[in-house]
Amino acid sequence: MTHMTNVPEAAPPRFLTKADGEAIFKQLVAHSEKGATTSAEIYSVWSGNVRWARNQITTAGEVLNHRIFVRQTVRGATSVTQVDINDPDIPSLVAAVQRAGQLAQSRRESALVDAVINRPLDAAPSPMLFSEATYQIDADQRATAAVDLMQSAIKGGMRSSGYIEVSGKSWAIFDTTGRHRYQQWTESQFSVTVRNPQGDGSGWAGNTSYDWSRIGGAALAERALDKCVRSQHPLRVEPGRYTVVLEPQAVADLVRWFDFSDWGNHPPVGRKVMDERLTMRSDPMDPIGGFLGWSDQYGMDRDGVDLFSGYEVAHPWTWIQNGTLVNMPHGRREVLQLTGRDHGTPFPHAFRLSGGTAGKASLNDMVGSTTRGIYITRFSDVEALGGGLVRGFTRDGVWLMEQGKITHPVKNFAFTQLVLGALNNVEEIGTPVSVFSTIEPWHRHAMPLVVPPLKIRDFSLTALADAV
Repeated sequence: MTHMTNVPEAAPPRFLTKADGEAIFKQLVAHSEKGATTSAEIYSVWSGNVRWARNQITTAGEVLNHRIFVRQTVRGATSVTQVDINDPDIPSLVAAVQRAGQLAQSRRESALVDAVINRPLDAAPSPMLFSEATYQIDADQRATAAVDLMQSAIKGGMRSSGYIEVSGKSWAIFDTTGRHRYQQWTESQFSVTVRNPQGDGSGWAGNTSYDWSRIGGAALAERALDKCVRSQHPLRVEPGRYTVVLEPQAVADLVRWFDFSDWGNHPPVGRKVMDERLTMRSDPMDPIGGFLGWSDQYGMDRDGVDLFSGYEVAHPWTWIQNGTLVNMPHGRREVLQLTGRDHGTPFPHAFRLSGGTAGKASLNDMVGSTTRGIYITRFSDVEALGGGLVRGFTRDGVWLMEQGKITHPVKNFAFTQLVLGALNNVEEIGTPVSVFSTIEPWHRHAMPLVVPPLKIRDFSLTALADAV
């Protein structure tokens, strides 16, 4: 992993370094009650962004934010509630650690605490997630990039709107038993929508990567413009069940709603759940779908003991192999109860969906083999209805396919579809690529999705939608 020493000395760090975290933790320990076990989680983020609409920059800015979570264990009693502060000055640190001690004093003691807080940390993987190309982009460069990315739309007489964000982040844990971790990474994301002045044509493209140089912004802007031009003056096509060709973004928008919990207490492990050519894996060391090697999930036993105080390590996991469910995610507490193993299998918010040796069809191949169907760029406003059923809308480029060709742009559809139903009706599979993925508020970082385009039969398009 690239470390902060690679940042030029002339440029002050934009987020907290490991040395900064160690200095903060030293202050916390110095003001802790004698004999207490003190732990701190420190999350630091710098981000810069620029947004534009109707071919003009509308907002731009930078954010620097720190969050410090402090917990204490005193004589076998653990503070259930973390003390959360965002100011690393000494008075704030002193107040936080004293409050954490007071919260611990209010809890009853447990004989399990010593075993938990002295459990050694498992070794965590260290994926390459830091990019100087991302970290060094300043406000002027972001604004210049935005203006450059508008030019293709301006020359085509269209209206462009988009968003660029780059960030550098660090995340550390320290405690007085000597269990320390520190990771740093960068993120970048770009999305652009191009629409015609009449409002009946729209195209979109986007991507997410830790490395800005891998985003390919110019190609994405051209793709959005092309989709806008080709989607003008759409026809009305009756809703129904269609063969669909889904671009990778549409596949991700659908499959991200796949939820293991929909099976309840009786998951069909060892049984076929989707097309036998499909495999779903999560691997922090994936070269384009990698993610942080550990997480901070918490869980308490009935005595209030923090069973996750060692922090979960992300292991490579195969969830579905050749269409068969082979693993289910479990928290560490469940795994301890079921198997005695001292680690969990966290839910795969990041994953790679692939078709193995079968994944060779291009989008053109899929269109060429379709007698009649619908070509879809992406979905929006998708929501889960329960039991694996989702609904939402097509967006930003939908076309009718006839006799192996794209023939007409068509109006958008609403859809209601079982995710696994779609993944059991796969006809052709393409090559997996990275797609646009937003940073959800309950995650520390973007969870990359690497998915192929798919051709699926009997996809349920339930109604026409007015949005472009």
